[in-house]
Amino acid sequence: MIVKNAINSLYTSLKGGVLFSISHWFIYWAHHLSRMQMKILYILTGNIYMLYLEIVTTTRCTLKCKHCIGDIPEIKADEQYTMSFEEYKNYLDNLLKNIKSLKLVRILGGEPLLNKDIDKIIAYTLEQTKIKQVYLVTNATVMLSDKVVAVLREYPKKLTVDISNYSANETLLSRLKIKEIVEICRKNNITVNCPESYLWNPISPVKYHDRSIKENKKYYRACASLCVGMHKTPDGEAAVFPCLRAGTLFLRGIGGQVEGKDYFKLGGNLQKKEILMFHQNDDFNACKYCNFLDDKRKQVIPAIQKENPPISGVPSNTAVINGA
Repeated sequence: MIVKNAINSLYTSLKGGVLFSISHWFIYWAHHLSRMQMKILYILTGNIYMLYLEIVTTTRCTLKCKHCIGDIPEIKADEQYTMSFEEYKNYLDNLLKNIKSLKLVRILGGEPLLNKDIDKIIAYTLEQTKIKQVYLVTNATVMLSDKVVAVLREYPKKLTVDISNYSANETLLSRLKIKEIVEICRKNNITVNCPESYLWNPISPVKYHDRSIKENKKYYRACASLCVGMHKTPDGEAAVFPCLRAGTLFLRGIGGQVEGKDYFKLGGNLQKKEILMFHQNDDFNACKYCNFLDDKRKQVIPAIQKENPPISGVPSNTAVINGA
């Protein structure tokens, strides 16, 4: 069955071009092998070994991108959130006490540097021995503060500053601080990843697709998403979703997602089996609202802004300062 699914995934990705198909093919196998590995290791040892987790520390952002993969700009002002350090620590502690290790954590947003507690959040994440690698993802519109730099340089082998390079979009060049951030990182022996600016795949607006269970599973497997992501939920807790877009749909009240099947909460009663069952699932309700694999693969320049783009969750006349 897994070979058949892989063939379907390759066919889907080939429609997007050679480069897309190579990356998609790699992600497909990484995704499914990690699922198999997690189940086997749980049976043999009783422990959960997680591969990957993205954590949205704030939905506020300095940009409002038309094709945002996480649909962050679609979150209404009264649905926006920024995690405090205390909240973040509680969510992460509840997860880590139920797992043996977590290979990679990506701290992102929105723009994570808008979170005034980001230095504490990064420091606490790096201190956790169960977490092996940490990426801080930024769109390079906000400078690294002295407090953040002081934390980052303490963990040169465990931490990477991952810059989303939008310089192919000439309208943003005056706002990007890529050169300055790279210089600060190199000066302080901080690992920095700044790939050449890349094109984006366009993303259509959310639309419901009445797929059968079989069709929905096929769609999810073809997507082969590694983007398991944590969002803060309206009830003040946090939950882990199959991708960040699924979490955004939840915040917007879309998708009919069911706890235990489509996501698991990071409350004090979290059990190992909940984490395992979630990672073995391949029929997520959120996938029925996704068009990603159906969108034409004619790529567009990155970070095209919506008209008159306000800063998400911040009044347009408010100056944004990294308070970390």
